[in-house]
Amino acid sequence: MLRNQKGLTLVEILAVVSLLSLVTLLGSSIHLFSQKQAHNQSTKIKNESDVRLAMNIITKEIRKASTVKVEVKEKNNFILTLNETDIYRLDQQSIRKNDTVIISNIKSFTVNAENANKDTTLNKTNYFLIADNKISLTITAGKNAENSGSTLSTIVYIRRGSQ
Repeated sequence: MLRNQKGLTLVEILAVVSLLSLVTLLGSSIHLFSQKQAHNQSTKIKNESDVRLAMNIITKEIRKASTVKVEVKEKNNFILTLNETDIYRLDQQSIRKNDTVIISNIKSFTVNAENANKDTTLNKTNYFLIADNKISLTITAGKNAENSGSTLSTIVYIRRGSQ
């Protein structure tokens, strides 16, 4: 009589529901972790791209400039003046050319004119000033909670007659 009963017991249903809940929980945690990693990586790539773009723009402008002037207003506050007209500086986590923001989310912008005084004009037409002068640039992207900022450095040699 009892052998023809069809259906599931309450214990079997609870076991299936709990197993499905565990599988769903595991799947959703993997999905959320993947989303967080993708966001962190895209933020880091954007920061690195911004630093690389800023470095490319500034080094290109230095190479085209006929005069390059590096000033240190205060500690870690550098002003780069090209051709007496274009002024590059870090202001409120943005690198600005004159008053136009070219790159934002920048933590530091360091310009050092080696073999020159702190406020020396390096003129490309004067061989004596150019002989072994170089400008080193370092740009660091801002940090956020998910990742550290990326840093890029380069050295631009001022040479006579290069345009």
